[in-house]
Amino acid sequence: MFETIRSKTLYTGPSYSFSVDTIMLPNGKPYDLEQLHHPGGVVVLALDGNGRIPMVRQYRYGVKQELLELPAGKLDKTPGESPEKGALRELEEETGCEGEHIKLLGIAYPSPGVVTEVLHIYMASIKGQTNQELDAEEFIKVEWYEKDTLRMMIADNTIKDAKTICAFSMAMLKGWL
Repeated sequence: MFETIRSKTLYTGPSYSFSVDTIMLPNGKPYDLEQLHHPGGVVVLALDGNGRIPMVRQYRYGVKQELLELPAGKLDKTPGESPEKGALRELEEETGCEGEHIKLLGIAYPSPGVVTEVLHIYMASIKGQTNQELDAEEFIKVEWYEKDTLRMMIADNTIKDAKTICAFSMAMLKGWL
């Protein structure tokens, strides 16, 4: 195990904080480790009655390009929000789809070397349609796809979003897709 010698928070914002922790390595040498503290996230792969999957297309500033992704988001909207409720909330906010019959596919650590995020990955059915309720900084277009089209888009690297690839792969491996 790595022993934490000290931790210094360098930034605290509305959603994240950033710290530098000095840890003791197994070889007895200290090392400064940068950490982005994340409240946890959710992603949901939802199917309508015809087997179509809603995807969201949005510009991602960090990679300076538009990405096609499954609906997803942070768990910091409501104090104590469960991952299941967060996944259904994000599905409805981003796509206008009301979800039901939610099942946990698994959890993943998107970038465990520097980010503390635990990503909760779900699958759900769509029971109805409402309206998108986007945050002020969200500019999202909803697109619908068949699973075979998405499989090809993942295989040919058209879809590059890790959480989408992970959710789709987990659903396929479990035989749920």
